[in-house]
Amino acid sequence: MFFLNVYENLVRWNGSDPTTFVPWLASSWTIAPNASQIVFHLRQGITFHDGTPFNATAVKFSYDRAILINHEDGPEFLLSASFTMAIRGGPEYSSANTIHVTNTTEVQKYLAAGGVKILNPYTVEFNFEHPYPEAAALGTFAWESGGSIVSPSAVIKNCPGTAQTPGVTPGFECVYMQTHMVGTGPFTLQSYTPSSQIIFARYSGYWGTPSHTGPAKISQYIVKYVPSVATSELDLLSGAADAISLPTSNAYDLINQQVFTSNGTIKPTHTGIRIWASPTNTIASMLMNPRIHPFDDVNFRKAMAYAFPYQQFLQNITNGFSLKLDGYLTPRMFGYDASIRGYNYNPTLAKQLFDKVGYSGNVTIIIESHDATNTEAAVLFKQSVESIDPQIAINIQSVDTPTWLTMFHNFQVPLRLGCCWVPDIADGSETLANWASPQGFTGLTTGFNNATVITWLNQAAASLNSSYRLELYSKVQKAMLDWAGIIPMYSPDAIQVERTWVLPPNSAIGRGVYNPQYGDGSGGAGGGYLAYYIQKANFTQSPIALSIQNHGFLSGSFSISSMNFLLLGGIFLTSVAVRTVDEEQSQNTSQRKSG
Repeated sequence: MFFLNVYENLVRWNGSDPTTFVPWLASSWTIAPNASQIVFHLRQGITFHDGTPFNATAVKFSYDRAILINHEDGPEFLLSASFTMAIRGGPEYSSANTIHVTNTTEVQKYLAAGGVKILNPYTVEFNFEHPYPEAAALGTFAWESGGSIVSPSAVIKNCPGTAQTPGVTPGFECVYMQTHMVGTGPFTLQSYTPSSQIIFARYSGYWGTPSHTGPAKISQYIVKYVPSVATSELDLLSGAADAISLPTSNAYDLINQQVFTSNGTIKPTHTGIRIWASPTNTIASMLMNPRIHPFDDVNFRKAMAYAFPYQQFLQNITNGFSLKLDGYLTPRMFGYDASIRGYNYNPTLAKQLFDKVGYSGNVTIIIESHDATNTEAAVLFKQSVESIDPQIAINIQSVDTPTWLTMFHNFQVPLRLGCCWVPDIADGSETLANWASPQGFTGLTTGFNNATVITWLNQAAASLNSSYRLELYSKVQKAMLDWAGIIPMYSPDAIQVERTWVLPPNSAIGRGVYNPQYGDGSGGAGGGYLAYYIQKANFTQSPIALSIQNHGFLSGSFSISSMNFLLLGGIFLTSVAVRTVDEEQSQNTSQRKSG
């Protein structure tokens, strides 16, 4: 959510409803009757932070740029893959040899296909390879993906390109954009200090949202690195931080456990703080790599799925602030099927499957070092597996995020417990495409490559028949469960804690929990603020500071573009804390139930 303060998109969700949209940089849109085309009419008079105009040229440049870079870890393929939006020319380009190579032939074919067309300076047309029922979602997909609207002038001025694609070298990122951001949002990127902080500064020329309410009320938005959740909590309580995004495993550090377990009311344990909590569409899973023995045996993968004590984890580690998932979608997403029965803790069946495989030896679980919740999950899992089958020894290996990515690219991750996949849209097409296709980040790791399932994905993405789509997405999920390479575990709540001087006190707008997709209970991409909507009592010029606990997020080996790709694609989430400066209010509120 941090970068949503710099970049904007054509449309946004209607409040906390992830299924309907409102105009943003676009003033309106028209979808063709067969949903194979959408035309966006753009607002005029909006400028980028470098003073250049926002227009149709910028929209086409931004979407074409994202597709042509085709980042291996990014969600950009979801703009172009046949089983999702399938912008015309995209499916062939994204599936060709176009990662880390400039394939001139494929670039020419993509550009000639006319997927994104400029009709006039403020009208842009998107054409799809097939009807796409979630066509309007294309505009909000840019919210936190490679489709965010960027200044073409800034990119062309500072990035190498080709004669066909100025400012863009297809297949490669631009080094300059790894540390710079130029959007239309209410804040500019003022500074980025690896392993320390990011500072966003108010943009005085901001157009003021569709409500025309002028520039942001606060002068700065500061994201600071801190070494632990405990440190972020101390910063909050001392007033050094204005807010934190709290992991579910630490919920009772600041929530009165007795009150919550008795009646579901969220009551802070300290005065002067306010707590927001909300369900999300975030999905945590167990990921197993069949390239590594013994995970090449489906019976072993199923045994591991049955060996995890889900309810004990949900109650004792996430403290009841999570929802057990049987399928791969949350109840708020299209394609959710309540009749699906996934994996539950069954030590007897797990032991039978372990005995059938007959494996004796070590198994390694990889955990990202910033992930406190799933570190506890790994310890619990280790105890369970070793008690069920003493012939198996579980090793827990904690690594930073860059190391995790390197291991992933080399297919060296045997088993990963982690949070989370964060969908860009509340439709099963994107999430299931990522998990059930070898083109997806997760599907590639697990080696899931089922031609029938891919056919179902393509048919569902192109159908306007909702019942048929639901039937197909249900079949996809059941096939994935039978493969047992990716096991859905839970969806965490978002928990954000802030000082009561942060305003408004009675509306979730602007908070991480407000974003219907990205709020997350591990305190990561969804943490923090859409700072335009936030102010402090009597201190409108004061900054908001957000401190984050994550050993990978602001590290020297991590670039801003890397963080964009990770945050956007749902690879990892962090614990966060935010800072504002306003006099304290006494009202405590929450989206669940205030106490």
